[in-house]
Amino acid sequence: MPFTGPDAAAQASSAHDAPASIDEKAHAVSDDITGSPEVYEDDATQHDGAAPTFILRLADESFTLELNLLQQWVDDLLVPTYIREPSPTAPWCLRWWEHEEALARLHALWLAWQELTDPAAGGWTGPSTWHRDHLDPTLRELRAHDGPLWRCMTDVAKARHRDDVILEVAAIQSPSPANVAEA
Repeated sequence: MPFTGPDAAAQASSAHDAPASIDEKAHAVSDDITGSPEVYEDDATQHDGAAPTFILRLADESFTLELNLLQQWVDDLLVPTYIREPSPTAPWCLRWWEHEEALARLHALWLAWQELTDPAAGGWTGPSTWHRDHLDPTLRELRAHDGPLWRCMTDVAKARHRDDVILEVAAIQSPSPANVAEA
C-alpha cells in the first residue's frame, strides 16, 4: 500500500528504517537479557559449552533468575511483536508464568530464539527456521481453544487469569486390572 497524505515522506522514511529498528530492538533485548552483546553472541560460554538447563529443572535462585530473563524477553519482544489481540479463539494470559505448560513452552521458544537468531549458530535462515519450526507451533498450542491459556483473557477489555485445572495422575491413568475387577 503506497504512503499517502501530508506525512508520506515521514511514513516512507519510517517504513524504510523499520527493519533496522526491529533489529536494534532484538539486539537491545538480547543485550538486556544476557548483560552484554558479547555474552549473547557467544552463548555457549555462558553455559561452559553445555546446553542451558530447561526451566522446569531449575530450582530456587536459578529458577527465579531464568524466569526473570524469560519474562523480560516475553514482555519486551514476544508480546509486542507477535501476540495479537486476545479473542475467544486466541486467548492470552498476562500471568502466563503461572501456567506450567505455558512457562515450559515459552522457555523452550526463548532457548530456540537465542540459538537461531545467533548468526554463528542459525546462519542466514535461522530466524526463518525459528518462525516456522518454533514460534508458529508454540503460539498455536498456547493460544488454542483447548490450550493452557484457554480459561484466561479473551478480550482486551476484560483482563483475567484463571488457575490451571490440575488433574490428578490417578484420574487420567488407565484403570488397572485389579481396579476393574473391584468395580
